[in-house]
Amino acid sequence: MFRDSQTALWEAVALTVGTAVSTNAYDLGADAVASATRRDPTIGQPIATVLSVGVAAVTSGGETYEFDAIQADDAALTVNKEILAKYAFTNAQSAAILVAGAIVVFPWPTGTITRRYIGMQAVLAVGTAAVTVTAWIAPQHMVQMSRAYATLIKVL
Repeated sequence: MFRDSQTALWEAVALTVGTAVSTNAYDLGADAVASATRRDPTIGQPIATVLSVGVAAVTSGGETYEFDAIQADDAALTVNKEILAKYAFTNAQSAAILVAGAIVVFPWPTGTITRRYIGMQAVLAVGTAAVTVTAWIAPQHMVQMSRAYATLIKVL
């Protein structure tokens, strides 16, 4: 699997209770906002955010984890921010899915990109919610080639 710095959203980032947008955003270019020339990477082939868990999610006291595919008009992912898709995990789901070494795939909805920048947002709640992740954008067909062990890949 090919992965470069332009598609990286988070690099071994320790997330804790609260809301955090990805450290990096993917820039579709200035003409991405013009409807006639909009470049939507989800049209033509499925795109996903791939999340690699470095340190397992804390699941000792009812913590919840949510990862959102987002788009915005600025690289900081704050101006006109829109949530494209939500992926929420209960405490029990987090304990089973967000384990160290796991790769979790978050598909992006097709044909919905209308802003220049795309990225991710994490919403961690309750108690001592914490997890360390690396995330990047990739065509879905490339994710299956990235691991030999299918049990570590979970498509939601």
